[in-house]
Amino acid sequence: MKLIGIIGEPATGKTTLMCSILKRLGDDYMKFRYGLLRGRAYARERYVLGIYRTGERFAGTDRLSMAVYSDAIKFIKSRPASAIVAFEGDRLTRHNFLASVIYDDLVLFHIVCSDEERDRRHVARGDTHPRSFTRSRRTLIAGILARYSATEIANETAGDLERAADQIADAIGR
Repeated sequence: MKLIGIIGEPATGKTTLMCSILKRLGDDYMKFRYGLLRGRAYARERYVLGIYRTGERFAGTDRLSMAVYSDAIKFIKSRPASAIVAFEGDRLTRHNFLASVIYDDLVLFHIVCSDEERDRRHVARGDTHPRSFTRSRRTLIAGILARYSATEIANETAGDLERAADQIADAIGR
């Protein structure tokens, strides 16, 4: 099984990137529910985890229950070897999650942007996260990157994500 993850600190563009990928994958999907887990199922055993609705400020795995972790592991373990499962966001970006699921191929994309751009995005979207939350996410991501390799994607301008969306949509199998 192939597991594709989009990881990064808050306000780096993970959900924005996934929304661009979803446009490339098209509208031919079924919503699925597996315990607390929600997502989209596409043909040929391709899955995107999370809830994505047009116009939502925070979407994807941020819309899932904080307790989704064990259901996500069970779901992935129940998929056939030919499956491709993609996720983005904080809920599943954990070493224990990555170490618990069974995959033949792990592909991580790490989205980064400058501190100034990230701060501007926090203000623009009205985030109320304390600085300690952002620091804890930075530490979490550093721990993941110390254990697993990832392709870095710079996201300073709107056009930066378009090339990455094409690459990841192709990896999922559009």
